[in-house]
Amino acid sequence: MYLMMIVLVAIMSASTTMAAANNQPNISKILELNDSTLNSTLARYPLFILDCYEAGCDPCQRMNGTLDELSLELSGQVTFGKINADENNKTASMYNVTNFPTLLIFKNGTFIEKEIGYGSKAGIVDIIKRLKPGLNTSLVETDQKSATQATQAKTQKESCSNMTKLDQPVLQAFVVSYCPFGLQMQRILSGIVDQIPSLSGNIKVRYIVEKASVDTIGANETGRKAINFTSMHGQTEADENLRQICIREEQPNVYWKYISCFLESGNSSRCINTAGVDEDNLNGCLVDKSRGLRYVRNDYNLTQQFNIAASPTLVMNGQIVSEHDFGGRTEDAIKNLLCCGFSSKPVFCSINLSKENAKIGFTSTLGIQPASQSQVQASLATIPLAKVGENNPPLPVLVTDQTVSMAIKKYPLFVLMGFADWCEYCRMMNATILELSKELQGKVTFGLIDAEKNNETAEKYGLVSYPKLLIFRNGTLINAQIGYKSTSNFSGILEGLVTGLNTSRGYQALPPSPVASQRTYAAMEITDNATFENDKISRYLDKILEAAEINRTDGNVINIFITIMN
Repeated sequence: MYLMMIVLVAIMSASTTMAAANNQPNISKILELNDSTLNSTLARYPLFILDCYEAGCDPCQRMNGTLDELSLELSGQVTFGKINADENNKTASMYNVTNFPTLLIFKNGTFIEKEIGYGSKAGIVDIIKRLKPGLNTSLVETDQKSATQATQAKTQKESCSNMTKLDQPVLQAFVVSYCPFGLQMQRILSGIVDQIPSLSGNIKVRYIVEKASVDTIGANETGRKAINFTSMHGQTEADENLRQICIREEQPNVYWKYISCFLESGNSSRCINTAGVDEDNLNGCLVDKSRGLRYVRNDYNLTQQFNIAASPTLVMNGQIVSEHDFGGRTEDAIKNLLCCGFSSKPVFCSINLSKENAKIGFTSTLGIQPASQSQVQASLATIPLAKVGENNPPLPVLVTDQTVSMAIKKYPLFVLMGFADWCEYCRMMNATILELSKELQGKVTFGLIDAEKNNETAEKYGLVSYPKLLIFRNGTLINAQIGYKSTSNFSGILEGLVTGLNTSRGYQALPPSPVASQRTYAAMEITDNATFENDKISRYLDKILEAAEINRTDGNVINIFITIMN
C-alpha cells in the first residue's frame, strides 16, 4: 500500500507539472519588457507575442491598440508583450528587427515566426489560430465583424439627398502615389479637370502618410526632434508623395499637368520638365522642413482624422463616401458625386463624361527607375524563371493575366506573388521565392506576377500592397500574406496551412567552405584579397546563419567564431 501511494503521488505530481507547462497564465494586459526581462518572461508563457516598436511610429501606436484589445479578448490563451527596440538593442539585434512595428512570436520559449508591419486584427487572429488550433475567438471583436455589422446597419446607399451641401464643395481623394487603384482615381480626376477646368478648385488630392520614426534631424536649429514620414509601399513612394504634395501646394497651376504625365510611367524627372515645374522651387520645398514637412504633416493629420488606410478613399464635404454608390470608378460617376455636394448644381453637372472604368496603374512601366543600383541586382530581370506549364519546376514561373488560371489549375499547391518593379520589399522577397522553389520542388510551385502590368488579376485578387502572396490549393485560394517573409518564416506558414507538408530540413550541418582555409580550426578565413569570392562568402554566411537558426530551434548549440585579420 505504501509503495502504491508513492507511485500515485508521483504520477499526480507529474500530471500537475505537465498541466502547468501547457496552461497559459491568465494575463489580460500587454507586458512591458526590456533586454533583461525578456528571457525569463518567455519561459513562463507557452504562446507569447512580442511587439517591437519605436517612439513616434504611428503604425506602432495602432498595433499597440490592436494588441491591447486582443490581450483582453484572448486572455488565458495567448500572452502579449512589447519592447522599445530603440532602448533595447540586444533584443533588436538578436532578432534582426529593423522595421516597425515587428511582431516576434514565441512558442514554449522558442522563436518561431516574425511578422513585419502593421497588420489587421483579423490577420493577427488568423496567425494565432494557425499556431494554436482550437483558439476560442468568441470574445474577439475583429475588423471583419465590425465591418459586417456596419454593413448590416446601413439600410441604403449614399445618395445626393442625404449628402452635406455647400456653395463650394470640396472632394478630397486620399491616395498614395504608386498604388494601382490610387493611380486609377488620379486618372479619373485628371480627366474631369481636363474637361471641366472650373472643377479644379473643388478637387483636392491628399496623400496617405504614416509616421515612420523620430530622429534628430533639424535638432540644431529647433532644439526638438523631427518626425520622419513614410508610405505604405516604402521610401520610394514616400519621396514621390512629398514631391506631388509640394507641387500641389506651391505650383497648383502645373499640378494636374504633372499628374497626367506621371500616370503614364511614373517617370518623375521627365514629368517635371514636361509639366513646366519650377525645379528650383520644388527642390527648395523638398528640403525645407517649414514647407514640405509642414504640408505632409497636414495630410497626415487629415488621414488620422478620418482614420483612412485604403487608397483611394474619398471624403466629400467632410464625409467619407464610396464612389461605388454613384456608379464606380468612372469620370461620370465621380463628377456626379461631386455635383451632389453643391447647394445648387452648376450647369456643367449635365455634361456627360466617360462611363468606362478607368485604367488601373500606370499606362506603361518603361519609365520607372529602381530605387538604387544595388536593388537592380535583385530585380526580376536577374531571376531565372520557368514557364507556366512545366512539371515540378525548380524555379518560379512567370505568370500573366493570360496564364494565371492555367497555373492555378495545374499546380496543386501554388504560391503566387504579386509585385511591382519599384517595390523594395519585393526584391527582398524574390530571394525567398527563388530559394524555396528549389527546396520545395515537387511539393510547392511558386509564381511571380507584375500586378501593374496585369490589371485583371490585380483587381480580382486585390493586389494593391506589395509583395502580396496568394496561396492556392487545388485551385482554391486558401490564404494571403502581405509583406516580406524570410525563408524559414514562410516555410512555417505553408506548413501551418497544409497538413502533412514538411518543409523542415531537420538538423543542418554547416556548409563546406567555398574558400580554402589555411587554418585547421577555422571554417573560413576572409581576407582583403578574397574580393572575387565576395558573392560566395555572402552566400556562405547566409547558410551559417540559417543553420544556426535551425539548430537553435531544435535545442542544439552552435558556436560561430569570426576573426578579423589586419
